[in-house]
Amino acid sequence: MKMNFKGLALVLITLLATSYFGIRFYQQQQLPKVPTEEQTAKNPVFLIPGTNATNKRFNSFTESLMEEQVTSNAALKIQVKKDGKIHYLNQLKKSSERPFIVVGFEDNTEKAVDIEAKWFQNVVLDVKKKYPFSTFDAVGHSNGGLVLATYLENYQTTSNPQMNRLITIATPFNDTKAEYNDNNLAFTEVKKASHLLTNFTEKQTQLPSSLKVLAIAGDQEKNETHSDGVVPVQSALASRLFIKKQVASYQESIITGKQTGHSDLLDNSKVQKQVKAFIYQDEN
Repeated sequence: MKMNFKGLALVLITLLATSYFGIRFYQQQQLPKVPTEEQTAKNPVFLIPGTNATNKRFNSFTESLMEEQVTSNAALKIQVKKDGKIHYLNQLKKSSERPFIVVGFEDNTEKAVDIEAKWFQNVVLDVKKKYPFSTFDAVGHSNGGLVLATYLENYQTTSNPQMNRLITIATPFNDTKAEYNDNNLAFTEVKKASHLLTNFTEKQTQLPSSLKVLAIAGDQEKNETHSDGVVPVQSALASRLFIKKQVASYQESIITGKQTGHSDLLDNSKVQKQVKAFIYQDEN
């Protein structure tokens, strides 16, 4: 049976339409997923561990805070390889609120602080693409605090998401050696300024004036040395010499008693309570 012209035209139109919409559907399936309004990381809390520590360092710390039903309810883990490549170990859900973002560096030797600060900027910008945000808070333990301070003085720009609050825990701003630090906790100057402290002081004007800072030190109170066993209290609070006059607010805290060793401070309930109060002070 011969097909008339109208019938043939209808078949051709149907085939063309099916082919077009099929290709469009395939193309749409191949497009990268763009975060929806719900897939954001509004004001996240970045956490940076110290030298020789991995992003597991903050496991119990973040779990403890989330168990207390604070604003944050999720944790994202990121690993930065030695070549600077960023690897996401998990993803945030749409229901994530005020997430913790733990950043571990594969090359986290003491000499790598400056490059880690640069890599941290890359992480901030990369996370922003996946989970848009404009402001964030940050916590640095030990040399992690050095990374964050270096980032603020050398790499953060006005076009980057802005850090609102910074907490440093047992961060050796004036090195750890006795030649630089003594037992005077009411100091207005250190025993001797290390090269590290000198660099921070020289660039202090680069710190954002809107920043709020809390510096925490651990004191085991052994032999009146005023140290957490690794970092002298004077070094951990040497931030007062270059941060205090540059920012909106600056606070210090010395933790004594149990769990005040350098590696134990993140599990110390007093530390966790102070971090919670400082980070979420406008949300309680």
